[in-house]
This record gives sequence, structure tokens and C-alpha cells, in this order.
Amino acid sequence: MGNHPFAQLNHLQQHHQLIPEKHLAEIFDRTATRKIARGGYLYLPAEEAQQVYLLVQGPVKVGSFGDGSREVTKYICRASNILGEEGVIGAKVRHNFAQVLESATVAVLSVADFRKALQGHPALSQQLLRLIGGRLAEAEQQLESMVFLNSRSRIIAFLHRLAAQDGQRVGYKMLVRQFITHQEIANLTATSRQTVTTVLNELRNANVLTFNRKRLLVRDMDTLAAWSR
Repeated sequence: MGNHPFAQLNHLQQHHQLIPEKHLAEIFDRTATRKIARGGYLYLPAEEAQQVYLLVQGPVKVGSFGDGSREVTKYICRASNILGEEGVIGAKVRHNFAQVLESATVAVLSVADFRKALQGHPALSQQLLRLIGGRLAEAEQQLESMVFLNSRSRIIAFLHRLAAQDGQRVGYKMLVRQFITHQEIANLTATSRQTVTTVLNELRNANVLTFNRKRLLVRDMDTLAAWSR
């Protein structure tokens, strides 16, 4: 693929939502890519679900709007993820939004073209089912967290899950290179930004983790997991 933008895709493939690059490249490699600035939207609720997006470089958050200006973040996608897949399984309009958290590069196919491509790529069809199943499982986990855990435990459980899924091992530690804002964590855990900040500072003071605006370093995954319970 040479210097094509698909060469930027993450090769770690750790997250259960990621689809192997080789399957995506076969379909999207001749598709023009476009860059979207931070804060831009790939799509909004009530729009027709006519396109499928491959996230070459991200991250992008997917969520919905509640009453007034309230926003609920459902999950955050990174490289090698497909977004807008609801159109492939029959949805006519979007129920979610997809917003770029930093600059992003995406490739776009029509739903009709993507369905045709799936017919010739059984392995990708299976991966797409795994992706959808993974997102449903994550939504179920979030719901259980809201029912059974208090605010502090929800935040800690999320941090542990984030490190386990998106982190890179550095010795005995886990490093998340693209940390998200305190407000985004609050949106994902149904808590307040102030509570997130308090819990993060508590964990930092206990030497369980360190963080800044760009990175999260978990020093002790076992302690983090124990505290989430």
C-alpha cells in the first residue's frame, strides 16, 4: 500500500472493535480519504444512513443527544474501526452522532457498495458481526455499571477497561497514548466532570496512575481493577 493513508492504520489490533487492516484495505483502498477537523461531525441524528465510514486516523466519539444540551457518549472509536454500520443492517436514519475528538482521516463508501463488497469478503462479514456484537456488549456493560456501581466505581471501571483495551504495555504499566477529556469520561460514565477530576486525582495521589491531557499511564492494573469493585 506504500504511502497510501491506509499505511497509518494501527497494527496492534488489540481492541475487540477493530477489524483487521487487510480486510478493510481490500474494500477501501481505492476510496478517496478526507480529513475532518476537531469538533467536526461525520453524521448527526435523523440523517439518512446512506454511508459507511472507515476511520483511518481518529479518534471519533459516537453518542446521542438528550434533553436540552445534554450529551451521552456511547463509545469512542480509533483507527481500523467502521462507523455508520447501522445502515448496512437496515436502518434508514441515524440515531446517533459521530464527532471527531481530534483531527481525523476517514474513507467513505455508500451502504450499497459496502453491501456488495461484503458479498465477496465472508471474513469481513464475520468481523463486522463481531464489531456490532462487541458494541452491544459494551453498551450492556455500561448499563450494568450504572445500575450496580456508584459514580466512583464506574469511573475507575471505565479507566481499567480503557487501559486494557487501548493501552500499550510498557514494562509492568499500561500506557494509553490518546487520553480523553474529563468531560468525555463523565459523558461515558453518567457522572459529572468534577467527580471524574476528583477520582483521577485520588488515583494519582495513591500512585495507581498518572495522566495529563494527552496520556494516561496506569501503574497498577490489579489495584485499579480491585478498586472498581
